[in-house]
Amino acid sequence: IVREKLSDNRVKAQEYIENLGSLSKASKDFLMTNKLEEFGQVMNQAHENLSALGVSHPRLDTLVDTALRNGALGAKLTGSGLGGVMVALASNEKDAIHISQKLLKNGAKNTWIYSF
Repeated sequence: IVREKLSDNRVKAQEYIENLGSLSKASKDFLMTNKLEEFGQVMNQAHENLSALGVSHPRLDTLVDTALRNGALGAKLTGSGLGGVMVALASNEKDAIHISQKLLKNGAKNTWIYSF
């Protein structure tokens, strides 16, 4: 899919890919300094770029939107995208449980909560 985007509109696709590289570097900095709200914003921007590249799916986009509407600090697809996996960042376990319940009500097959 990315290859098709590159051939269809090479300049725009390259811009998305470069943005993703910059976001990846920023995410490391935010994680190292425990700036979770900023990290969440980076996750959201990364998802927008990945979606624009065509590696997302409408169902994944719906789940990302559901997580964000229900208190996630950030959410994005993970893996290659087309496999249907996304990750959401919550500020605490209570929010994570709430987000998980809403995701399940909106079509998620499974959810996992990992606290750190």
